[in-house]
Amino acid sequence: MTASSKRRTLVSEIARVFIMAGLLACVYNVFSSKSIPFIRPVAHNVAVSDSELFARGPISLTDPGRDQGGKRDVRLIAPLHDQALQRGDSGIVDSTKNNAGQVYHIISLAQLNQLLSDGHLFLVDARDSAAYRKGRIAGARNIFGLDADEHFAELAPMPRDTLTVIYCNNPECHLGRMLAEFMSAIGFKRLYLYDDGFDGWVKGKMAVDSTSPGRF
Repeated sequence: MTASSKRRTLVSEIARVFIMAGLLACVYNVFSSKSIPFIRPVAHNVAVSDSELFARGPISLTDPGRDQGGKRDVRLIAPLHDQALQRGDSGIVDSTKNNAGQVYHIISLAQLNQLLSDGHLFLVDARDSAAYRKGRIAGARNIFGLDADEHFAELAPMPRDTLTVIYCNNPECHLGRMLAEFMSAIGFKRLYLYDDGFDGWVKGKMAVDSTSPGRF
């Protein structure tokens, strides 16, 4: 066999390996509970007005899973968790679904600062743990968007009308939307995205918390 033939054979084998790897990845993605759509639906961002955002008072998050009698009040049970993972149409943050895609409620930096000042929110950083530990908005909990379902046990006891703000890196980062979709699927109603994310927070010269974080 000539050198040219050997080279063509090697190239053919490499191409075959890449094709097989791609096919296996596609099959895994189809059946995975954390699958990523091949064509991501167009997202529609709706700016939230101050009157809507600040219409209701704060909700205590110190022990949200207990009722007034001191008993644990977990209204959401495991079957709904399974449904949240399995339903392909469950990730609509807005209860309104249109033909063009999903609707997300977006807040500004000024609105986020007001909420932080008032203490009216549950703030979640949807980036990975390494980015979270390096620097974050003070008070944010870390729930990695790709691992949202692993936090079901912690999220389940929380009141479904808890005002929740989620952020990622920037508008191009999909992790915040993934987390918002999961929380919407298990019943959370007041979900907002700070779409400018951590990049926008830093660009706005806001304080960054880089202290050692606690666990969720």
